[in-house]
Amino acid sequence: MAISDAVTARGMSQRVLRAIPAIQQNFQKQNALLYLVQKNGQIKWGGSHTEFDWYIRRTTGNAPTWGGGELAARTFEELNPVNKAYLPYCWLEQTYGVSERSLEANKNASGTNKVYDILKENLNIATINLYSALVSAMWSGGSSGNGGDTPIGLDKAAGSPYESTANVIVTALASYANRTLTTAGVSTYDSSKITTGWDDVHWAPVAADLNELPGVTGADGATWAVDAIYALNSIANEMETTADLSGTGKAVKPTHAFMNGTLYTPLTALLTKSQFTYNIPVGSKELTLADFPNVVVNNITVVKDTEVPKGSEATPLNRVFVLDLSKFHICTTHTKSEGLITTEFDTSNPMISGAIGVLKCNLAYMVESPTAVGCIVGCN
Repeated sequence: MAISDAVTARGMSQRVLRAIPAIQQNFQKQNALLYLVQKNGQIKWGGSHTEFDWYIRRTTGNAPTWGGGELAARTFEELNPVNKAYLPYCWLEQTYGVSERSLEANKNASGTNKVYDILKENLNIATINLYSALVSAMWSGGSSGNGGDTPIGLDKAAGSPYESTANVIVTALASYANRTLTTAGVSTYDSSKITTGWDDVHWAPVAADLNELPGVTGADGATWAVDAIYALNSIANEMETTADLSGTGKAVKPTHAFMNGTLYTPLTALLTKSQFTYNIPVGSKELTLADFPNVVVNNITVVKDTEVPKGSEATPLNRVFVLDLSKFHICTTHTKSEGLITTEFDTSNPMISGAIGVLKCNLAYMVESPTAVGCIVGCN
């Protein structure tokens, strides 16, 4: 390798090394949910093996009874108290590089940055592509209960609900984290959950059609443009769950709602009209500083997110996802010092004609229990 080539190779490596902290930081700012998870320290670093697991409550057992007398016999029933949930760590990598032809073609150009600019542009494209895969997986994710090679998204934690004739539908055998949500399927919403098809009250999300939520106009007469505030207020109340029913040992209280721009715009219009009458706050300084449009309804921070997926109807309808943010985590085998995105860069591989780099990510998205997830379908 000539001295000039060595200088170029070293310069390329140094520039990639300096770019990685910015890539890691910008990853969090691609999406409001990712930003909030990182800001709140809800990343479980240093995992091991190919999957991670956690446990949720299986049963509450029977409450003790009063009385029995001084000589009563003491009896007990041994319980199987927990269910195991587990998800795989998922691997993602994006390769980029600069070919020997480009290096040769630009080595005599004025200014050494002629070569480095090519590297910079290739790295930018690789970063954009990596972000696109990571953010979309956070919502839609894998196609089954455990997700296989793709992280499970919030859609699967809610059972992938959709609308049919003003009712919510969840397909039979929908599952999340290798545990079945509903064996028979769900065809209507009821606040009791179990009577409408969910297998386990400790492992059941709040999925409802816009028309089914308490306090919203029924009989397929509700529209998002008119009933958005009522719907968000209703699902916030429906999702609140005490610690003994959440499955996690902690109470569930929804904190954030995510929707696309089609739903966010009419919601802000409703709030603008009513803010003076009802003193409804519009905006959250914390999120505004992070460049994510938001408003507040019933103590839920509503965030505009263009990645929120629609339902699976023949003509897909908009949906709103509501979440207790404290129950959402990112799990990774990386250490905190490595960050969620790592890199390898090689300028002297004899098998490659040029310089090549690889951006790597190993993570999974985790919801402690589907009880922390809500979804409003048919929001049109």
